[in-house]
Amino acid sequence: MDVVSWCARAVVLLAALPAAGAGAPRAWFADLLEQMHPEYRAFVREVRGGATRLHPQGLVAGLVRPGGRDPRDPRDAPLAGAGTRNDIIVYEDTFEPGASEAWRRVLVDHEYFHALHLGHGAAAPAVDFGDPGVNRDYYEALAWGYNLERIEHSSYPGLSLGERRLAEERYRGHRLAFERWLQRDHRDAWQHYGRFFTSRSAASDR
Repeated sequence: MDVVSWCARAVVLLAALPAAGAGAPRAWFADLLEQMHPEYRAFVREVRGGATRLHPQGLVAGLVRPGGRDPRDPRDAPLAGAGTRNDIIVYEDTFEPGASEAWRRVLVDHEYFHALHLGHGAAAPAVDFGDPGVNRDYYEALAWGYNLERIEHSSYPGLSLGERRLAEERYRGHRLAFERWLQRDHRDAWQHYGRFFTSRSAASDR
């Protein structure tokens, strides 16, 4: 299995702006990304629309290899490697009503971290564990952990308590699933991989 084929199945819940014309969500996403990470082009080649106008069931955005259009298609799975730049796919209905702008920033940042990680811009290695579910838990736990560290540093002003708890729940679920897999089948490996997870793990497990 491709080291990053987890992205073809990963579900990234992105929140919320009212519809304002074709292409607007993609533009909003790109604008927020530019504001938050002016250097993002080192890891993201382009923010583009997907193969369809509306997002497929179970997927609202995702990473693909340069020129790819469908995050569900293994042939479009993002690349991994030093200096790699992938594309972010955004749909016209990617943004749904109901969340704060702070939460939008959390989730734009979440996608940014995935691109950063696959481009070897993060400390944690990009690894294929040979199991799509394990891969997804590993990559998602790291990305939500990144979000939690940023929350701790007040990088998303205006984030509600409920939104913060949602980020912690997602981190906790993926991290614990990955840790349990390692402890069951690769006990010694947790000493290595555990150090890449946020110190917020203790708070999340309470």
